[in-house]
Amino acid sequence: MRLTERQTRLRLAAAVAAAGGQAAFARTLGLPDARAQCLVSRSLLGRNRVSPPILAALGLRRDAGGDIHTAEPPARIQVLAVQAEGEAGVRAAAALVAGILGPRA
Repeated sequence: MRLTERQTRLRLAAAVAAAGGQAAFARTLGLPDARAQCLVSRSLLGRNRVSPPILAALGLRRDAGGDIHTAEPPARIQVLAVQAEGEAGVRAAAALVAGILGPRA
């Protein structure tokens, strides 16, 4: 899902509040304390882009174009095509599909 900078800042503000403040949230970033708190503060102000370590802590990422997205795994689609002729062929194809996908519920 694509997010705006404003939506990201709202998520950051909620995470900061849940953590108990900027200092508490900054400690979760794994950066030196002074730098981490500075990043959190600047990101909340809205003058700068939200920094990558903060995006990662929120479960977000910035793509090459600069858009912010949720860090969801890519969708996975599986397609199985079977061609069969006649009754015996259809039974064999159904057995093949059942063997690959498992029996239908």
